[in-house]
Amino acid sequence: MPAPPREKQPLFDLSRRQQLQYAHNVRGLLFGFWSPGCSNGFSVAGFHLHFISDDRTAGGHVTGFEAWDVKLSAGVLKDYVVELPQDEDFLEVLIRSYEEDQNLP
Repeated sequence: MPAPPREKQPLFDLSRRQQLQYAHNVRGLLFGFWSPGCSNGFSVAGFHLHFISDDRTAGGHVTGFEAWDVKLSAGVLKDYVVELPQDEDFLEVLIRSYEEDQNLP
C-alpha cells in the first residue's frame, strides 16, 4: 500500500519547527554523512548526523554531541547520485538565479 501524500513544505520551514531535545549518558548509534558545499540545496552541505539510542527511545537529528568509549567507522564514496523528482511541480518550475530567489516574498 503506498504511503499517503504529504503536504509539500520547504525544508527551511520544517527546520524552524524542529524541537530540540537533550540526552545525557545515553548509549546508541550516531550515523551520518558529509557533503561538500556545492551540494547545498539538494542535500545538506557539511555534516548531517542522526542518532538512535540502543533502547530506541531517543533519536533524531544531531546538532552537537560529546562522546566517550567510541568505536568509529568511516567510508568514502566516489559516486554521488541525485535522483530528481519527475512530477509536474518539479518539471515546470521557473528557474531563477540565487539572487532572484532570495528576493521573493
